[in-house]
Amino acid sequence: KNSFAQVYGFFSVGSSDFSMRFLSQSLFSETVSNDQVQEQFDLLNPGLNRLGGDYESAFRLKLGLFEKGALLLKIGDYAHTNLTVDKNLFGLFYRGNAPYAGDSLFFNPSNGTLQRYQQVGVGYSSAMKDGSEFFVMLSAINAQAMFNAALYRGALYTSSFGDTVYADAFFSGVATDGGFSNGGGAAVSLGIATKAVFFNSDWTANMSIENLGM
Repeated sequence: KNSFAQVYGFFSVGSSDFSMRFLSQSLFSETVSNDQVQEQFDLLNPGLNRLGGDYESAFRLKLGLFEKGALLLKIGDYAHTNLTVDKNLFGLFYRGNAPYAGDSLFFNPSNGTLQRYQQVGVGYSSAMKDGSEFFVMLSAINAQAMFNAALYRGALYTSSFGDTVYADAFFSGVATDGGFSNGGGAAVSLGIATKAVFFNSDWTANMSIENLGM
């Protein structure tokens, strides 16, 4: 019978448009140099550029109480964020409007979302004859926070001497209040783990669907 208790946590950031070097400097350094900003600006697409991040920390418990099965418990805290950023909006944020004096900037639609929630799940895992293990888990979800900001279109004009600035924007925003709970729901997770021998080594393949809303 297999039993274990586990505490874990991780944070990840990924993007196909922003370099990991620039993201590392932005997250873990006090300043980002002008050269690094210019280097990243030159790499961005003229349209939208995508960036995402995930945070998870959880306690997992597996109790082998049954002959071919185990009781599962999971308590977790999660956050997910994603951004789609226009190149000109990035330039304005990091460099200000001085480089664009005497010119107009136009912004493509941009969007940012942040979600934070907690999970308490109870499930069951079962060992199969071929050595694979199947699990299913039902969870209660506490929706702690949600924030969304969207820019649908925008423009900014700065005069040559910098004494006149004209801005036009159409945008929207949604945010929950500061309470711990702003709603709730339920989710189901299921998956399978199977073992195989490959190149004289033991391998385990895991496939799962996590927190499918109900």
